Amino acid sequence: MIKNRKVFWIIFSATMLLLFAVAILISFTNEWGYEKVFLSRIKQSDTVLNDPDLLYSARTTIGLCRTKSGDGGTCYSKTSLYFSGKLVTEGSEVVMVEEGEERVTYPTVEKTLSKATIDKIIKQIRDSGVLAKPCEAQPVMDLYVSYFINLDGVQKEINYPGCEAELNAINKLIE
Repeated sequence: MIKNRKVFWIIFSATMLLLFAVAILISFTNEWGYEKVFLSRIKQSDTVLNDPDLLYSARTTIGLCRTKSGDGGTCYSKTSLYFSGKLVTEGSEVVMVEEGEERVTYPTVEKTLSKATIDKIIKQIRDSGVLAKPCEAQPVMDLYVSYFINLDGVQKEINYPGCEAELNAINKLIE
């Protein structure tokens, strides 16, 4: 039994605070709540993801890659596919130079996929069931890919390597 009332109230308060924090954490990690909070945070920083015409997007960061300049660095790419068939690919890299880091941005590439290809991609997404799968996986060091799918009223984010086979099948149709 605790003899000092002050120590008791400190321990009691700390325990209650810990339980409160755990309850909040649990409320944000349920399937609907976690995805909703996480997606809204990412969508605030990347306005492309707010476009209702966006079907599929991939954001890639490779922590250590061989850059086009031949030096080691960090590589970034963004691919956005719209229901219209518009496909936008952006890329950049950060390399170390004598003065510090230097970002090199490459020209944005746009092309249009046929309606038949878009229909195949939509069918692949639906048939794979990826929108309803949990797609949870342990992250891979130095390779970070966030996929976003917007279809049939569902917005889903998947982090690599989650649902890798399903996403590879979609990517093959885009290439």
